[in-house]
Amino acid sequence: MSDLINKGSIDYLHIALGFDENYIVPIYALLTSIFHNNRDSAIMFHVIATGLNETEKEKIKQYIRRNNAEISYYTINEEEVRKIVYIPANTHFTIATYYRLFFPSLIPSDIRKLLYIDSDAIVIGNLQELYNTDIGNAPIGAATDSGPHPGEFLGIKGKENYFNAGVLLIDIRNWKEQMVTENALQFLADYPEKIKYVDQDALNATLINKWFKLDNKYNLTWFDVSLQVPKSELTKDKVIIHYTTPNKPWHCLARNKLRSFYHHYLKLSPKCGEKKYTDFSFNFKNLYVFARIRMKEFYFDHRIDKVIPIKKWMSPSEVY
Repeated sequence: MSDLINKGSIDYLHIALGFDENYIVPIYALLTSIFHNNRDSAIMFHVIATGLNETEKEKIKQYIRRNNAEISYYTINEEEVRKIVYIPANTHFTIATYYRLFFPSLIPSDIRKLLYIDSDAIVIGNLQELYNTDIGNAPIGAATDSGPHPGEFLGIKGKENYFNAGVLLIDIRNWKEQMVTENALQFLADYPEKIKYVDQDALNATLINKWFKLDNKYNLTWFDVSLQVPKSELTKDKVIIHYTTPNKPWHCLARNKLRSFYHHYLKLSPKCGEKKYTDFSFNFKNLYVFARIRMKEFYFDHRIDKVIPIKKWMSPSEVY
């Protein structure tokens, strides 16, 4: 079910978001980043949000409409989904990561294209070029995953042929015709022992040589962020920062020098009064680690390494 408003012939940029109550604050940061960098686009958000009460959902709706965008909520049976998906033990993944599999069957049939963005992402550029990308007969466009992955275990040859599912440009018709949801769920049921990165693995395993490669500027992940490269260079011409791994920007000891983008947009959002870090604990060990992380980032971002080289910080063996 949805509450989609009929706006006639408006050419919307359709964006899908799936999250639960644990990601309410990050969602506001993401929404704010989209608004600030896409002021000339008409945007329709398609949202699956579980664990939120009606008051919170209404607040999100009103915030979106105040920014001249529209939203449609979709209901999904969380318990039924839990029965047919698989979450590996001791991971940071939740059932909400699987919601992206169900958008193509839920949204109105007249919508041809959908841009799915994970809730732990921030948009720092205009999305229109990405949205207008022609992906041919492929059901999805996605960027290659820069991190370690179980590609060989999934039957995928070549690191460059495994994609990150945090940003997906979805062709709805091709997705349905190629039965992507059904095939991914079947793979999950048949090979749970092969699953490490949840539905991302299932999608990769069932879409070998069937997906369109997007530029990584549309999905800059934790593995793309080098400590020794200044932040300005890392983000030049980039469009979406995706905070993969447990190094989330709301964790005070997270090793991710691009966290400032998240905090910038959070300050501009209705959740600006929320704690900057959800796990802050005052003790000398934490303060030492915190200071060391930030000193290293400052050192390379301001090119101090060109003047005062610290050899152990320059070495790959030095832990960031």
